[in-house]
Amino acid sequence: KVFDDNASTVSDSASTASTGCGTPVSVHSPACESAMPKDDRFYPLEVLTDPKMWRNDPNINPEEREKFLSAEIFQSVFGMAKEDFSKLPKWRQELLKKNHLLF
Repeated sequence: KVFDDNASTVSDSASTASTGCGTPVSVHSPACESAMPKDDRFYPLEVLTDPKMWRNDPNINPEEREKFLSAEIFQSVFGMAKEDFSKLPKWRQELLKKNHLLF
């Protein structure tokens, strides 16, 4: 289930992890645990690409902002799953992150 504090709603779909604002959403999905941030928080792409927003959040590691994208958003941005991305050479990961303002 996805809990959105801003909307005070509960959804059974883990794919609705983006709230459209700076508030993270907790998601529990064992399928992508290895690529997920330790606290299971996702942020909208707009937050992770705006330095004014992500720099003010101590929960976001600036060097691993892509890990805070939900699996669905990650797939649409990078065209691959988080697991596949993690298998790429570091230089390729950095190039892709630069192309999407996540580096």
